[in-house]
Amino acid sequence: MNLGKFEKYRSWLLSAAIATGVALWLLSGMIGNPEPAADKQPATAAATSQSSVRVRTQSAEEVQRTIVVNGKTAPARIVQLSAETDGRVMSIGVERGNSAARGDLIVRLDARDRGARLAQAKALLKQREVEYEAREKLKSSSYVSEAQLQEAIASLEAARTEVMRAELDLGYMTIRAPFDGALQSRSVEQGDFV
Repeated sequence: MNLGKFEKYRSWLLSAAIATGVALWLLSGMIGNPEPAADKQPATAAATSQSSVRVRTQSAEEVQRTIVVNGKTAPARIVQLSAETDGRVMSIGVERGNSAARGDLIVRLDARDRGARLAQAKALLKQREVEYEAREKLKSSSYVSEAQLQEAIASLEAARTEVMRAELDLGYMTIRAPFDGALQSRSVEQGDFV
């Protein structure tokens, strides 16, 4: 037999030799050891002996298990909310320790005076629009100078800006959750002025 060929099949030959050895060892135990006479009992003798049996009824029931784990948790995001305008706290939407979904009301401030400011700004805007239109008509007939027309345009733009500011200020009266999370602490109570 060529030595290179033997190396090629070495693992197969070794496995076959081990398997053959184990098989022979098992067979030698079956052939060489006859069963003792005490183990051979007639089937009728085993059938006639009586055994005592205890029976217990089992039933399924719910079991609650508790696992106590120590550790520290860290939030993925933290934000400190604050009012962007001043006002009296009218209502609290989420209590300390409770969870809040994105957009949930946290605190609502009193918006009554902000509504009045918005109405006043809208009325001023209407007045400035009327003044601008009147000056523009008079400009075509040369009763109003270019400077007076530009003054009316500036007043109109200022009134529009004031309406936008009043609307924005009115929107600041509610503080909402910017993302899903839990409210860790709150430093205001209903009736406080912030």
